[in-house]
Order: sequence, then C-alpha cells, then structure tokens
Amino acid sequence: RGLLSLQGVAVGVGFCAATHLDDTLGKLEDFGKSDIVRKTSSLFNILKDKADVEVEKVRSTLILCYGYVSLHGPEQLILPRIQTHIVRLVLSHFNTKVLGIKVETKDLTVKLSLLRAVSLIARAVYSNTANQTFTFSHKGELLHLLQDLIKAEPPDVLRTPIRQHAITASLHLLKLDPMLSEADLYELITTCLGSVFSLPPRLATEKGKEEAITDMKEREVMYTDALTALQELLMQILLQDLSPDGLQAVFKHIEPWLSARDHERERATETTSKLLAFYLDKLNIRVSTDTMGREQGMGVRVESSSGGANTSTDTMGRE
Repeated sequence: RGLLSLQGVAVGVGFCAATHLDDTLGKLEDFGKSDIVRKTSSLFNILKDKADVEVEKVRSTLILCYGYVSLHGPEQLILPRIQTHIVRLVLSHFNTKVLGIKVETKDLTVKLSLLRAVSLIARAVYSNTANQTFTFSHKGELLHLLQDLIKAEPPDVLRTPIRQHAITASLHLLKLDPMLSEADLYELITTCLGSVFSLPPRLATEKGKEEAITDMKEREVMYTDALTALQELLMQILLQDLSPDGLQAVFKHIEPWLSARDHERERATETTSKLLAFYLDKLNIRVSTDTMGREQGMGVRVESSSGGANTSTDTMGRE
C-alpha cells in the first residue's frame, strides 16, 4: 500500500517529463542534493537505526520518479539521458555511503522501488530501440545488482516479493543489447533457479491460527508470483535461441533439481512442462509462418505462369 502511494507521485512526475524532460530531471537532481535526502548518509542516522522512515520514503520516491521519467520521457531524448544520468542517479540514491564506505540498504521499500525503477528503465530502453541498434552500457552492472539482492534473501523462507521483482527486472534487462556472455547467463539462471526451487515446502507457522492462515496465503501468492516470474525469465532465454540446442541449454540447469525432494522435483517438473509447451507453441508458429511463406511463393509462381499462358493464348487468338 505504501509503495502504491509513492508510485502515484512518481507517475505524476513521469507525466511532467513527457513535455518538460530536462526541467523535470533538473528539479529531481536538485531535490536529491537537498538535506532531507542527504541526511540519511550521516553516521548518526546509521547508528540510530533510522527511526525516521520518512527519509527512506523520500529516497524510494526519487528512485521511482527516475523510472517513470524514463518510461514517459520523449523517445528522441530519453535514451542518452538514461545512459549518462538516470541510471547513475538511481544507483546513487540506492547505495548509501558513510565515510566513503557503501552501507547495504535494508529498507524493503527502497529495494522494491529500485527493482520497479530498473524494470521501467529497461522497458523504456527496449521500446525506444525496437528499430535501431543500441547498446545499454549499464546492463551488466544492473544484472549483478539484482542478483546480489536475490542472494541476500534468506534461502529457507519467503518473506518479501524481492525474488519476483528482481527476476522480472532481469527479464526486461535480458531483452537489451549487449547479449550476455555464456558465463554471465549461467550465473543468472543458477541464481534465479536456486532462489525459487530451494525454498522449503509450505509449512504452517508457529503464530496464532488466524494469523498463520493469513501469513500462509500471502506467502503462497508470493511463491506463485516468484515461480511465474522465473518461468517467464527462462522462456525469454529460450526465445533467444529457439532450437533443440537452446532448449537443452536451459534444461541442463533444471535437471539437477529433479531430485529426491518432492517439492523440488515438483517445481522442476512443472517448469519443464511450461518450457516445453512454450517451445512447441513458438515452433509451430514459426513452422506455420514458413509454410505460409512457401505457399504464397508457390501461389505467386503459379499465378505468374498462368498469366503467361493466358497471354500466349490471347496472342495466338489475335493472330
């Protein structure tokens, strides 16, 4: 609920950027340098455990603003701003430094705002580069940051939607150039698979009965969302090499999870089934398109030949 209210502010700022991009960016940068934002970097605030959560809300809102500015900014202007300014400013508001040392952000709202902003930025880059070649220089840096956030989540419990949103943001980044190296792609798949498949099976909590039921329902929704995001990421990876080799390259990561543990095997089997269905569906579309193309080509040739025959007949008749 809190994040939604921050998004409302950020969306409004994004709409302003549609017609006043540089003015909007200038105001955001000035506000980012103000005391209300900078005081979070003081040693005193770190030591007092940041009782004033309003500062974190300001940081979260600023981060979201840059995401929506990227999404709504004029397409002829926004790409260079993303490359040179926006990503740098987003990361500067996310990474708190004390005496030059980076301090890990623990605030959930700040983390979720970053993940949302990265998704928006990646979507903006993708939609504005559909008809041109564009190398997104921050792709590798952002993917590594997303994986760090995933790895920081406790492996034995699902308390937050960080996994889902980090995997979704990774999917959007994956669509952009440059292509990942084999090693980087391997690391991404391994990290995302492990973060979801390794979660323990659903168990009752030790809270009161009603609270436990509510907690289990929330975690079930978060787990379903995380698994869906993972499957969509794997489908996007498969789409980049829609071939038997590409399918095998993805499946080799899933195969070790077909283990003796029932819940891991169930997740791996379900994911494999979804990937195979996706692969066959895309393959059928490609085959149908190729077949249609050949049939149209044959039709053109037949029509051309038929037209030639008619011309000869007409000529003979006139003679």
